[in-house]
Amino acid sequence: MITTSHTTFRITRIAAYLLLSITTALGLVLSASAQAPPTPIQVGAGGLGPLAFDTMPNLADGWSTRSFGGAAGTIADAAGMDAAVQTHVWSDINTNLGSSSTQPPSLNIIARWNSAATGHYIQTRPTTDDYLLLLLALRNNSGQDRNTITIDYDLGAAYSSDSTISESPGLWGHRAYYSLTGAANTWVHIPELDTVDGTQGATVKHALVNLSSAWEVGSDLYIVWADDNGPVSDTAPTKEAAWTIDNVAIGFGQVIPIAIGTQPHNTTVETCRSTNLSVTIVSGSGPITYQWFKDNVAIPLRPRLPSTLRTPLGPSREIISFASATRIPPAPLIARMPSLPSIRMWFNQR
Repeated sequence: MITTSHTTFRITRIAAYLLLSITTALGLVLSASAQAPPTPIQVGAGGLGPLAFDTMPNLADGWSTRSFGGAAGTIADAAGMDAAVQTHVWSDINTNLGSSSTQPPSLNIIARWNSAATGHYIQTRPTTDDYLLLLLALRNNSGQDRNTITIDYDLGAAYSSDSTISESPGLWGHRAYYSLTGAANTWVHIPELDTVDGTQGATVKHALVNLSSAWEVGSDLYIVWADDNGPVSDTAPTKEAAWTIDNVAIGFGQVIPIAIGTQPHNTTVETCRSTNLSVTIVSGSGPITYQWFKDNVAIPLRPRLPSTLRTPLGPSREIISFASATRIPPAPLIARMPSLPSIRMWFNQR
């Protein structure tokens, strides 16, 4: 009887060990299947965002991720990615985002939130899979059915200084889709969010999407970003980039062109003094951002200019005003003077 009990105990331990080993090896898949899909974010009449990702988004915030397959280079082109995405229902994409503080972002099987002070964005840089998907679930709480939506965000390309980006043709950055049901074979490609092959830096994404049917009040809409695990090895001088998403904003309706009513006025500033440079927008769809120019060259900041900027004017004595697009509300730009004689600033509208 003792022997039988001992044998039974050993068999139980072996079975438990095997189960633990399988769970460890397949932890991502088992974990994903056990989680509920994300809770859709409520989108009111004023739209949503921009979402700056100062804290980690999770399933309760409408964001989720999941990887599929297990080999690099399986998806060869855009058509292959389109076909793969069509096989999924939205509830398949049910894993919480991971977290990392590595800069530039490191490889990982799923999408992650970057917690570094210079991060605070969502990043994708797939490995050991065919591709990964990032999902945003939205619910229409605007008070009326909607036939169009706008999607805006900043797309960054992070990679090590010893390399340049290399991706499969037609799969640079992310390939994005929407669906009003989240069912298989209902995903609609959003071409305005594609990235041109060869792009090496940050871009501002904007899409005005005419929906295939009305997005009814109280119903959900899903946006998916797909990133393939391409054939390029993670070895200099070429690597796949970590593509980053930040400042996501969802809006409604037709985009109204931005009109500048008042440009900065000419002014003379004494040495070591500062002055406020500001403009007035009289019409246009928001959110709004600005691009300031110095010596007719855009003042670079990553990934876009803030509403307030301190910068030396330099010996050229000229700042030329800006062209603009979408994001930040109007605010002055502050130019701090260097140790130079009084400088006259003048402005030309672009």
